Amino acid sequence: MVRIACVLVVLGLIVAIGLPPTVKAQSARRDVVIGMIQEPDVLNSVVTSTAASNFVMKAMMNFATYYDPSWTIRPNIVENIPNLEDGSWRMLGGGKMRLIWKLRRGVKWSDGRDVTAADFAFTAELVKDPDVGATSTFNCGFGSKVESVEALDPVTVAVTWRQVYPYANTCVSDGGLVPRHVLESAYRADPTKFKETAYGREAGVTISNGPYVLKSWTRGSEIVLEANPHYWRGKPALDRVVFKFFSDANTMLANLVSGGVDVVPSGFLGLSFGQALQVQDLIKQGRAPNVKLDFGPSLLYDSLTINLDNPILKDKRVRQALTYASDRESISKQLYQGVQVVTHSPVPPNHPAFLKSIKKYPFDLAKARALLEEAGWRPGPDGIRRNAQGERLSVVVTTTAGNRDRERVQQLLQDWWRQAGIELVIENFPARVIFGTMVYQRRFKGIVLQSNGFERPDIVLDAYTSAAVKPVGEFSINYLGYRNADVDKIAAAYSGELDRAKRTDMLGQFQKIWAEELPEIPLYWFSAGTAYNMNLKGYQPVGLAAYPEPATWNIYQWHW
Repeated sequence: MVRIACVLVVLGLIVAIGLPPTVKAQSARRDVVIGMIQEPDVLNSVVTSTAASNFVMKAMMNFATYYDPSWTIRPNIVENIPNLEDGSWRMLGGGKMRLIWKLRRGVKWSDGRDVTAADFAFTAELVKDPDVGATSTFNCGFGSKVESVEALDPVTVAVTWRQVYPYANTCVSDGGLVPRHVLESAYRADPTKFKETAYGREAGVTISNGPYVLKSWTRGSEIVLEANPHYWRGKPALDRVVFKFFSDANTMLANLVSGGVDVVPSGFLGLSFGQALQVQDLIKQGRAPNVKLDFGPSLLYDSLTINLDNPILKDKRVRQALTYASDRESISKQLYQGVQVVTHSPVPPNHPAFLKSIKKYPFDLAKARALLEEAGWRPGPDGIRRNAQGERLSVVVTTTAGNRDRERVQQLLQDWWRQAGIELVIENFPARVIFGTMVYQRRFKGIVLQSNGFERPDIVLDAYTSAAVKPVGEFSINYLGYRNADVDKIAAAYSGELDRAKRTDMLGQFQKIWAEELPEIPLYWFSAGTAYNMNLKGYQPVGLAAYPEPATWNIYQWHW
């Protein structure tokens, strides 16, 4: 939904700044400026906890693997992805596994030293040490599944697993990669102070192995990177990359349109969906002549997260009725101009495992009323249904206070549900309350309107298993309280199945059960909108700003 007031503010800033003069020799540029609404905490992959750090660090660091635009895992500074066919992935006795990773020769740190297997083993040691307190956004979800990470020789890493895990070859270890020769002495001296090291904060000491290296960091203003002279792929096309940080989104957009910024990423680091629509309008009006806007798929969707311990919502028929009584197509068109499409599954529609024959719930108030009648809910004198005990069919729906789009969704649902005889009670709270004390602790009353999804295309089902349901008040990744014996069996078999085709079939079985049971009500998929100077070549954003790969994944290929 376009917010006219915000558009006018952006237009006013554009008028004040003025449009840039025509660039006579755009191809001569050797720099790029990226606008961000968030600033990194630290540029150290073991201890960073922000997506902003992930975004900047992917311009500085090459890790073992990466996801390409088709969401396929590819080798980066390793020669190949371990696999069963060539023996680099072997099954051991007792359900264990061992993967052998071969590093590319000639990959160097920006100080000229070789990247070696010892760097990976050291990084894994840091992550496992509780004294370090690693809180890395570069974790691959391995955790306690990995028994050891060893350097067999300078270019060979052996990873031994305690259990079978189908995504063991997505990366070498949790924690990304850091240089042992720079950090080991500080770590050995006092592991508890590792987070305070200058590495990741100060230029000079913060070396990297990717296309760019840290030149300067002016807190609250910008990070400047310069080309790494020892980059293994050769010198990148651009000499300089500047990340500029903005506290106000309208100012950032004005800089984009005026030419002061060349790229604004998608999602919570840059463009919200509403802001992307503003940019789209500016382009249509001819007020952003050098700006291009792309929308792409993501792994996140908005849904109605249901507390399945709620007596009313325990009944599958009620959940199905709520879905039939929700005109999701109208939400997509009214609020998102049809760009954020209705979802019917937690698996993205462009994912190879998406079940095309999945059960769907088109808007149908007659079916909703019939299901509620079947479940024993009869119309009351005020139009709200009641059960045999006289209890009202009343459901509390909570979302983030101040999120206008979601608040509008609540209002639309409130009207449609009332037509089916359902009372929707709105109780909104700040995000810190919802996600700090309610959702993960399973303390929400009925339904929370929020984002869900998977962090990477390699889907795991742990969050839908009965074992992941913890008592109220404890942290629970299965905050739905969903328990289904058939799903538990599928998830157990799935987590130990190495054959991709068989895993795809299992995901199909899971989706079929999920669509019938509806432990949550899916609404629409997020489309990630990113805006950039149309003269910039090689820019290929993947997914959202952080998942499955930040837009800086191939920055070495960017050029004018």
